[in-house]
Amino acid sequence: MNPEDIQVETSSSIKQLDANDLEAPKTPPSDRFAQRANSQKDITINLVTDNQESNPFAEKVTTDDKPFVSEPTNESTTVSSTIDSADKLNDKLGKSDSVSNVFSPKARLNPVPAVLLPIHYQLPTRRWVDSSVFYDLPYLDNMANVIAKVYPNNSQRPKRAIKTVEQAVDTPDPYATLVNSNSWRSVALLARNDIIACHPANVDELMRLYYIRWSSMIKLRLYDIVQGEMDKLRVNDSQDLFFEKYPDVFEGRKGLMISFDVLVLIHKLPSYKKNIHESIHRFYKLLCPQKPTDFRPTKEQHIRILFHIINLLIQIPDISLAIQVMKSMLEEFKSNPDMWSMLGRLQLQIGELSSAIHSFHQVEVILGITSPDSEPLAQPLLDQFPRPDLVLFQRGVIFLAKDLTSEAINMFTQLITILPDSSAAMNNLSIAQLYSGNVSQAASFLESFIVSNPAVSAKYPNLVFNLSSMYDLTDSSLSKKKALIQVITKGCGDHFDSDYLKL
Repeated sequence: MNPEDIQVETSSSIKQLDANDLEAPKTPPSDRFAQRANSQKDITINLVTDNQESNPFAEKVTTDDKPFVSEPTNESTTVSSTIDSADKLNDKLGKSDSVSNVFSPKARLNPVPAVLLPIHYQLPTRRWVDSSVFYDLPYLDNMANVIAKVYPNNSQRPKRAIKTVEQAVDTPDPYATLVNSNSWRSVALLARNDIIACHPANVDELMRLYYIRWSSMIKLRLYDIVQGEMDKLRVNDSQDLFFEKYPDVFEGRKGLMISFDVLVLIHKLPSYKKNIHESIHRFYKLLCPQKPTDFRPTKEQHIRILFHIINLLIQIPDISLAIQVMKSMLEEFKSNPDMWSMLGRLQLQIGELSSAIHSFHQVEVILGITSPDSEPLAQPLLDQFPRPDLVLFQRGVIFLAKDLTSEAINMFTQLITILPDSSAAMNNLSIAQLYSGNVSQAASFLESFIVSNPAVSAKYPNLVFNLSSMYDLTDSSLSKKKALIQVITKGCGDHFDSDYLKL
């Protein structure tokens, strides 16, 4: 194993991935810095604004099976549940804007379809709450198989935190319980039960529950099953899914019933199954509505779609075209430092070092750290300056690109002081130590970070991959990996890919 196998992160602000994020897979570039990172899986670049308006979770839920860089605060989820008397519930069932469900622990384990009034029988969303839509989910947990092989004696096996629906429904917030324990199969099963019990006129709740279910199944890499359920619902034939067609139920409401987040999942699904060009084609069709009934994105949604297109272009890979799209977006975001930083990181991916330095220089000019005419990235930093998360990180990766490892270590060390929970900063500090020839110190940084944050393995599995790669440079690789399994077992969920351990 060579140091070039280590995955370098080029993102500074780490968050859980959602539709607002850009995940840019690595393509082999020509310069020495990029060659070191030629096995990199993803790069996360965050959109300027973080809109959680339609997110089903209080925080973020990743929809990528192998996120490279992501850093949440606290991953949790809440489901709106209103328990009313029978009279109040019946009153709500007759209203278009206030339909509720009764979610009790018993009902969530054995869901009963909602009571419908005659005006609801015409709704196309009736098929969305039909139990025949759903497929059985296989129990896939390859980490459990690894643990069983490494620890043949059952009494010595480390305990896992994965929970069942039955264990979660009695808690104050079952979804939070399941998400925090990375029990994604159970999340999907609970969402199924809640969908069956959901009233077909409660469209917003219904879409949110489907987003939860399908996102969880995508984390489990059950792409074909997600596609099968979408096909049963005829999501690509949405002519009857408009609110204005049912004025008796949705008085005064117009537009497509399918939420934007669910629409994104529908369009992005082919890319998970390696049909990236199909996803790009679908997203471009969203941007160019042809018929009066076609979905028309808002300005914010338009930007988010462009970011998805950029992400997919990089997966092809066609980073050069992705950069062109990013530059076109900069015409509207000329004064936004985040956008310039995104552009610089993409330029760095294909070895355009001078272009990346120019883009990063624009960030510091916008922040008032330096003047437009000064030498790029040469201005000494004061004790306090704006956006250290951007400035320190991008200076650090530029130093790495120039083989100035001591300076890179200094930048990432300062960043860790400011953002001690930053996975990207800790990872790149470790990488800088590795490039300086200090393998034991490099591994020590990642070890201490993972030990102090066991759940980090589930959220950022590439840290586990990098640490395992560093272990391969030592004489006691197997014993160290066995100890690593002991540490990450509680945090990794049923979606964790054991290949990151490089056993």
